[in-house]
Amino acid sequence: MWVKISASSTDNNWTGSTDRIQLAINKNDLAKITALTGLNLSVNNTKKFSVLNSMLSTATEFKGNFFSKYTVKWFDAKIGGHDISNQLQSVRQVWVKITADSVDKNWQGTTPRLNININAANFNVIAGTTGAIVAMTADSSNNTIYAAGKTASDVGKVYKSNGTDAFVAMDGIDEPIIKMVTNNSSGKVYAISKTKVYVSTDGTAAFTEMTGISERLNSIAVSDDGTVYVGTNKGVYKSDGTNNFTIIPNNTDYIFNVAVFQNTLYFSTRTTVYKLTGPDKFTEIPWITEQVVNLSINTTSGAVYVTTFRKHANIWKSNGTDRFTKFLDLSVVFGQVISCSFDSVDYTFYYAIAQGNPMINRLFKIKDTETVATEISGVTDNMRSIVILNGVLYVGANATEFTGSVYKKN
Repeated sequence: MWVKISASSTDNNWTGSTDRIQLAINKNDLAKITALTGLNLSVNNTKKFSVLNSMLSTATEFKGNFFSKYTVKWFDAKIGGHDISNQLQSVRQVWVKITADSVDKNWQGTTPRLNININAANFNVIAGTTGAIVAMTADSSNNTIYAAGKTASDVGKVYKSNGTDAFVAMDGIDEPIIKMVTNNSSGKVYAISKTKVYVSTDGTAAFTEMTGISERLNSIAVSDDGTVYVGTNKGVYKSDGTNNFTIIPNNTDYIFNVAVFQNTLYFSTRTTVYKLTGPDKFTEIPWITEQVVNLSINTTSGAVYVTTFRKHANIWKSNGTDRFTKFLDLSVVFGQVISCSFDSVDYTFYYAIAQGNPMINRLFKIKDTETVATEISGVTDNMRSIVILNGVLYVGANATEFTGSVYKKN
């Protein structure tokens, strides 16, 4: 490339301009890397070592300077450097060797063999689901997790845990599910597709369809008194005490999220969070000027957590006076929050971020009184849903578009 430098008229030392000066900008050299730091890799004994390749991009040496093309080989450090890239993961000390492709824009060359430790598993996979896991919910009254799967045939399925860390299928779903919610007091489970609302009256019976909404469905929540709220592309609908819905007047915006604390409804448009403060009356909760992605509520204190995105993700928290303040700036881990959940038992907020190219997911937690989040390793698939059940973290994650698993934190 060429560079040309011109001095400012106010410069005290230089005048004029240079001719064009030829410069070469070199790529970063992998051969100069002697270690990878900042990694926290945990075993998933159902996956090969090669699945961990994309996680290496989170090393301190590569943050903010990701690969576009590269090759990774994994070796057992104790048996003469045997290639184990296509073997199932296990707890051991391994070597890794990274080679940049000739078309990679940032890196060139090959690393020496670098020592990496693979830790014991943080999560176990719960058997019994089929398809990509697209939504989950939990009922603390009967210690049950519900998970929705999507298969290549585009038929939805809902599964319930059976108390022995396995899932069994439920009947009555005929479309792919996008969101789910439970009413812990009644035991009812609700699920929505893009066009239908389903209910299981006790969490074990087959789902039946509820009626009264003809709009595109986006989100669902249920209050302590059993009122069901559905966010659509043209306002919020609520149940009328039967298996039918009516629209709440005075709002026809595109509703991305609905959430409930006790019997108080919160919902969000693209850039604004509202609170239902009276019959058909909405009040804006101010100070958020970014795109709203998720809503989550501390069911003990009623504090509302909002994840947003504008250039990078942020997390906001209501301060008890119906105003939001920034809880966590996520500019250092550029990406968008895919899912979040608040554990009201120990006041811990969990969130999953999708970032990078190729896309990888990272999982974090932060207590209500902390200012720095802690990363949680062990799920290498793309995370789609997070729920907390009696203090235990569950993550729905997908290996491909139509395959996935539910992970339980040990």
